[in-house]
Amino acid sequence: MKALNIDQPWAELIVRGRKKIELRNKRTSYRGLIVVRATKTVLIEYCKKYSLDPDKLPTGKIVGTVEIVNVIDFTQKLWEDLRNEHLSDAPQPGNLKGWKLNNPKCLQSPIPYPRTLPGIFNLPEETAEKIRKAEKIEG
Repeated sequence: MKALNIDQPWAELIVRGRKKIELRNKRTSYRGLIVVRATKTVLIEYCKKYSLDPDKLPTGKIVGTVEIVNVIDFTQKLWEDLRNEHLSDAPQPGNLKGWKLNNPKCLQSPIPYPRTLPGIFNLPEETAEKIRKAEKIEG
């Protein structure tokens, strides 16, 4: 099972279905289910913007799953048209790619998971099994 580290509040907004495009510097050929692991980084200004209490957001934990269904190469128009899905305040996309997400699910009880390298990584089978058994709620 694949997983991805994402800062808060972005991780929370993804598993709740509010953020539908994850912004990354690189494309990915991966398509399918991915586990969302919230890093220990909490961006306070965005928590306030999206009315989330930064002290209540899980960090260093697996918070849910989502599917990567496509990768978007932004034009300026597409960047503006999809702003409500990627949620970035930036005036232009620069070199960012958009990982289009679908079917978000929150874990009812986040699962602690130690720090890993950035980007997509493989979870040990033991952790993947915990996620399969965990009760999930629709984003």
